[in-house]
Amino acid sequence: MGSKNYFARLFLLVATTASIHILTSCVVYAQSADSAARLSQALRAIEDLEFEQAQGILSSAVESGSLSLIEQVEAYKYMGICHIALGNRDEGYRNFYRALSLDRKTQLDPAYASSPDYSRVFVQAQDALRSLDLTPPKIDLVPVKQGVAGRSMQIEAKVTDDVEVGEVILHYRTTGQKSFRSIKMMQFMNDRYVGRIPATDVKREGVQYYIEAYDSTERPPAMVGSSGSPRIALVSPPEIQGQTGMNIAKYSTLGLGATGVGVGIYYTISAYLTGINAEDEDDPDTADKLRDWEDRFYKNSYIGYGVGGALLIASGTLFYYDAKRKDATANAAENFEWQIFPVFHADGGSLVFHARF
Repeated sequence: MGSKNYFARLFLLVATTASIHILTSCVVYAQSADSAARLSQALRAIEDLEFEQAQGILSSAVESGSLSLIEQVEAYKYMGICHIALGNRDEGYRNFYRALSLDRKTQLDPAYASSPDYSRVFVQAQDALRSLDLTPPKIDLVPVKQGVAGRSMQIEAKVTDDVEVGEVILHYRTTGQKSFRSIKMMQFMNDRYVGRIPATDVKREGVQYYIEAYDSTERPPAMVGSSGSPRIALVSPPEIQGQTGMNIAKYSTLGLGATGVGVGIYYTISAYLTGINAEDEDDPDTADKLRDWEDRFYKNSYIGYGVGGALLIASGTLFYYDAKRKDATANAAENFEWQIFPVFHADGGSLVFHARF
């Protein structure tokens, strides 16, 4: 009885929790839909030049606290447009400033950006925010793992700024090349930026790179490394071809072999217990049947041991062969030849390090 009451209470708790979650989701969805409807209503009022009406709708939407971040940016931006259209440039400036504080990259719609009345105030708000950017970005390079020739290489850095990070650029080249190539590093998590060097540029000679980070001002970028003194990423020889297939073969054969031996052990125990039952059985017919099963179990155990043992031997052979192959590759890598020599060109000269395995 107690068990039934427990499960009934558990079911009631789960059902109540699910109902609350569903109701909360419905409320949030309804608020979101209402916010979108208010913004659409305000935009229609602006198109009809009903700026006071639009300003009231937007102000009410902002005060409700139900707008998403993107909707807040749009609401403040169009409130600024409404105030300027009504002749209140100071309030327009303040609302533009609020919008830009939430999203520094937001822009006026082309219809308003082309009008000096709106664009000048918007630019003033942008300049005011830029004036708060007192320091250049800070770049903390994440340690770069040694690359593998013929595989893309990832360069990662943490980039922060007192106001906002602009673009983060990765410049790279294969060691020995004259010019750098450039790619924009992508932000993927908070302050983390990632750039991926294509596999065709990751060669045994190594990779040279440096990073530039810009902010919202026109000051020179912060840098890690430079074109004259780039960072160096080491590149190892290509991985042994077919290594993935070899690993699959090794471990699958090992697993099947262990399974076969396990089956043999299972049938051996079953045969032993069946034999004991046969000896203790008083009925001759039943005892004979149990002995027949005992023989079958032993036969199955022999098959399990035979197949499992053969697979384990095959697995051991594969492990041995793979280890010998890796040793041969490692020995070749240890006994390499290297040389350093100067290279002169029209812009100066450089030292090139070559290693031959």
